[in-house]
Amino acid sequence: EPLLIKGIYACVKKNINRKKNYAFVKEWIQRVDSTSRMNCYFTKHPDHSIVLYGIGEIGRLVLNTLSESAKKKIAFIIDKNVNILTEYEVIELEQLKNKDEKTIECIIITAIAHEEEIRRSIEEITAIRIVSLYDILRETC
Repeated sequence: EPLLIKGIYACVKKNINRKKNYAFVKEWIQRVDSTSRMNCYFTKHPDHSIVLYGIGEIGRLVLNTLSESAKKKIAFIIDKNVNILTEYEVIELEQLKNKDEKTIECIIITAIAHEEEIRRSIEEITAIRIVSLYDILRETC
């Protein structure tokens, strides 16, 4: 299964058979073990907050699968569309410069298809650790 997941994730990143593979990724995120891994990852470092990059379909799905204690770890969300209605502050990437980076554990990229481009953009602005959904979902707690 890990190789299959890695292959599907790679296809989504490359926009290959996007609709079918996105459906698989969404199903993967909703699995009990995946949800447990995400919640574990979010609560590992109680003194630091986490930032999500992307509040599209996958980003919303991630939020919906998190426990209440894990949701409290989210400081804000970065997205190109800052007008999205959510309980969290949504900022553009450039506004990250105005935030206290010392309190942020990492930035989790939920926009899989644009992950590499987003990663490069973040790296131009900050040295905060960048994590993909794939990194979280294959990690053991």
